[in-house]
Order: sequence, then structure tokens, then C-alpha cells
Amino acid sequence: MRWLLIFIMICVSHLSFSQVASSFATGLKFDQRYTKCERKWVVIPKADTAKNYVYGYIYIEHQVFFMFDLRGAFSIGPGGRYVKDTTLYKNIGNLKYRIERNWHPVALLPASHFKELDLQPEPSWVKTYYVYRDTARYNYLMGRTYNDLNEYEIALTYLEMARGVNPFTVSVALQMAYAYNMLSRFNEAIAMLQPAIKEKPDDVRLQTKLGDVYFKLKDYDNALSIYLNAVNLFTYERSEAKGEVAFNIANIFQLQEKQHGYKIWMLKAKNFTPETSYLYKKIEHAGF
Repeated sequence: MRWLLIFIMICVSHLSFSQVASSFATGLKFDQRYTKCERKWVVIPKADTAKNYVYGYIYIEHQVFFMFDLRGAFSIGPGGRYVKDTTLYKNIGNLKYRIERNWHPVALLPASHFKELDLQPEPSWVKTYYVYRDTARYNYLMGRTYNDLNEYEIALTYLEMARGVNPFTVSVALQMAYAYNMLSRFNEAIAMLQPAIKEKPDDVRLQTKLGDVYFKLKDYDNALSIYLNAVNLFTYERSEAKGEVAFNIANIFQLQEKQHGYKIWMLKAKNFTPETSYLYKKIEHAGF
């Protein structure tokens, strides 16, 4: 029950963002996305009626999940001094929880106040989460994690290091191409995928991703050619990915005002897509 109450207190403190206006008085600016605060001390927003700010440390666990290690609470004293509350979280031990994707912005905890809160710039325990032997795998997982969180520039810094170990790893090429594509750096995405496809011409993931890039470039002829090749590489008769490729083919025919091809491939997309899929419902909604 005690843990539940603590968690509720944290959640309640997250609900109000009116504190942004008063943040200038405290020197805290709640404008940082948690993805930019890895291995940093941060402060969580509070309601205007609350006395204390909650603070803790952000890190990544197993190169996959962003975690928040709650370390305590403080109030702002005379002269802007941070006064640690020694009673609010007394005897709770370590309280760590996984950060949800839509977590609110946080403020960086100024280093000038570390001493007041008995903090080291980096806690000694966090080093155990950053010990790894397989450098390529570590950098790949970090890149994939940041891609999943729409932090494509950060993702590329890790993926470049992974690629330096093995330039033709399919998983790395896919993640890098995805990041380039999302950043509208289409030529770099193509340059990444083409050598990988030469190494593994039957890899449907590479073919599909290259088709996606040409589709975004509105180079429909190239996109169509690649998609038509990719759809025949799937080993499963029905899958979400196969349905999406067929759906993209149908869209190209529609954009080219070729209604016959559009109807044929919409029906194929429906046949390829599992009935429980959102895409299946979208195709049905289109009248197929």
C-alpha cells in the first residue's frame, strides 16, 4: 500500500504543467524531453499547491528501457537554496520505474545544487548498467531504442558506431535507413540500403525499406518495381508487413490514376493482411 501511495503522489505531481510559469523564479526550466537526459539528474514538475519537487536520475536499463530512479524531494529555501526533505521518502529504499513514452518534460537539476542534496554527478550504481562487451550490439540496441522514441539524430550516432564494426549488418542498415528516411535524408537512406541489398538480395526487409524511401521521394516507378519484387519474397501468405507492401502498391496505382491496378492490389492487400489488423479494417473502410 505504501508503494502505491508513493506512486500516486508522483503521478499527481505530473498532472499540472502550470508550474512552467513559475519555473523562472526557481531557475528550473521544465523543457527537457527525458530522451535528452540520459545519465542526468532531473526534477519532475509539481503542482502549484505542492511544496516539494521530486528529483531523481534517468538511465537506460539493458540498452532498451529508460528508467527513473527516484531519489527524494526538496523545497526551495531562502536565497534559492535547495532544502532536502528527509521525511517524505524516508526508508523506501530505491524506487525505480520504467518511463512511459509520453512522459512529461523535466528540468535538469543544476549541478550547483548537488552538494545541498548530497548528490554525486553520477551515482556509482549506474555504472553496472553501462558495462558491456559486445560493442556492436550495445550501439545497435541504443540506436534502435532512440529510433523507437523518434530521436533519430541521437540514434544515428550510435548506429554509426555499430556500422563501423560490421558495415553490412542488415539490422543496422535497416535502423540507419529508417532514421535517414524520417529525417528526410533520402539519398543517404538509399546509399545505406543499396550495398546491403547487394549482399543480401533476398532480404525482404531491405527491399521493403528501399521501396519506402522511393515512395517518400515520389519516385513511384522505382518504388513500384521494388515493392513488386519484395511482395514475392515473403515466406508467409499472411502478415501485416506483406499487407502493407501490397497496400503501398495499390496506393501507387491510385496516384498514377490506374484504377484497375489499384482495385486488384487493394484486394490482394486485404487477402495478405490478418483480419485483426488495423490495416485490414482500413482496407474494408475503403470499400474492399
